[in-house]
Amino acid sequence: MRIKHIDGLRALSIIIVVIYHSFPDFLPNGYLGVDYFLVISGYVISKKYFVNSNNKFSFLEFWKKRIQRLYPQLLVCITIIFIAGFFMMQPDYYENLSQSTIASLFGMNNFLLLINGGYWSLTNDLRPLFTTWSLGLEEQFYMFISVLNVLIISLSKTNKKLIQIISIFAFLSFIASYYGYNLNPEANYLLLPFRFWEFSIGILSAYYAIKIRPYISIWMINLSFLIISTSFLLPFKTIKYAPNPLFIFPLAAIAIICISDKKSIFIKFLSLPPIVYLGLSSYSIYLYHQPILVFARLTSYYKLDNNILFILILLSFITGFIMYELVERKIFFKFIKSEKIDFIFKPKFLFSWALLIISFSIIVINTYGLFHLRFANLKINDEIPIGLLGGKYYNDSANKFLFRSFNSKSLTSQNKELKTINLLFIGNSKTRDLINSFQIIDFNLKDIEFIISYSNSIDETLKREQKLKILELSDLIFIQDDNLSIPEEFKKYKKKIVADRKRENFVYNINPALYEENRSNLSIKNSDKRKCEIDFTYQEFQRNSNLYNKVLDTQCAFNLENGRKLIASDKGEIYTFDGIHLSYAGGKKLADVLVSNDLFLKLIKNK
Repeated sequence: MRIKHIDGLRALSIIIVVIYHSFPDFLPNGYLGVDYFLVISGYVISKKYFVNSNNKFSFLEFWKKRIQRLYPQLLVCITIIFIAGFFMMQPDYYENLSQSTIASLFGMNNFLLLINGGYWSLTNDLRPLFTTWSLGLEEQFYMFISVLNVLIISLSKTNKKLIQIISIFAFLSFIASYYGYNLNPEANYLLLPFRFWEFSIGILSAYYAIKIRPYISIWMINLSFLIISTSFLLPFKTIKYAPNPLFIFPLAAIAIICISDKKSIFIKFLSLPPIVYLGLSSYSIYLYHQPILVFARLTSYYKLDNNILFILILLSFITGFIMYELVERKIFFKFIKSEKIDFIFKPKFLFSWALLIISFSIIVINTYGLFHLRFANLKINDEIPIGLLGGKYYNDSANKFLFRSFNSKSLTSQNKELKTINLLFIGNSKTRDLINSFQIIDFNLKDIEFIISYSNSIDETLKREQKLKILELSDLIFIQDDNLSIPEEFKKYKKKIVADRKRENFVYNINPALYEENRSNLSIKNSDKRKCEIDFTYQEFQRNSNLYNKVLDTQCAFNLENGRKLIASDKGEIYTFDGIHLSYAGGKKLADVLVSNDLFLKLIKNK
């Protein structure tokens, strides 16, 4: 039997989650809606299956019901996304979708997210299955508690000790999250060991509701609702510290409302039919709102304006309601009165459906997002353009130079006719773009050989004694910094330091460029906050700095005089694979602009 006000809590949770994913700056703590869901899930599942004294729990029956509850809607959603993605997603995104699909169907998308940049990666805005990380978390919780329950019953013929053991794990998880949000915020946010205590609040509240039946006063219910309703309205962002022990207050408030049977004004509000229906549809809304946002974003170079986002929120709820009726309530099958078609909701068919999707996903992954089928017009000499399929194929290749040591000049080059130049680069992934451009320059300058070393931070360079030798033997040191504020420790190296101004992103989303019919010299409106003079790129100048007098601004290589920014060559080769980093074509464009700068050539050849 469903409890109306618990469905009302689900409604409140889904509202703040959808608003958060649409307007994160407006509702910076709206992610708490997911935490609310975890407590509710722990309460409902444990009350139904685990918090009792009998030993009739069936592991297979439990998972059969879980699969029938979760997977029909998930498989329908993934199928729709795959079809839409075929026509709307660039190869790299489509390949990533396939990886996310496999991870989601195995309940492991939180692990994939951790590997691929974490919860706060900007690319998550363009991942339709991004939100299934929490679905994976729930499935891992179901697996853990069901296996634990079976083990306890097999050892003691009863599950009476389950609550004591859960309490121990909850305490350990609580302590882990206390340290986790400082030591490893990504893992802390995404993985079950740091989240189990949130589920456990629901489990323990279910136990107290059944075994102890605690008295909950009206004022405590009202206070709990007030805490729940205001926690996500805090004026400062807490997400990078989530979950942390302070969450125990709003999550305990959720538990109090769950076990309440008093008819306070807030319980009555949560039990209103429209609110309850919203809660019943919450799973469908949760699954579909992210794809709706993603596919809308994929059509635009820039971030969507607020009016469109409001429409998308409304569309998310409408879609959630429709899919809830069609898939979860099976209204279509009731309408046609066909019991024969109902087999598609049976576990065996769901397994076959999932296997088919996984097989297709593997094909997509192994064919680089079906590149040759979908984007044959982008190929150069019948090959996929270098660097168009993401950092793992191009940008990250510069990592091979990490902490590379320099030999003395007499030992560096085997070809005595080549002039060797030791180059040290310090910075992030955009510095790796610069390294790739220097490799192109190195290939084209026949009388010069670059020996490259790379460090991803100034601190790393200074930590170890052997890094000091790299600094000493460097002919040029390119240090990336937003404000051109080079640390004082580098003062002695002033003559060989080049301040590399951090390049702003090309666009929020590059996806539309691949669907342009004419990409020759394609440009977009320049939204850079920091403007640069045309042909600046590299210059020497005098300023009040004791640390450098040379500045490299790679941003200027792509800016046009008419206030626009180039994103493709005259041959239609796209300069960036993700709107942030350079493809090979972009690296070559930067290399060509640098080599055409007399001051830059003088800098290189005089070393």
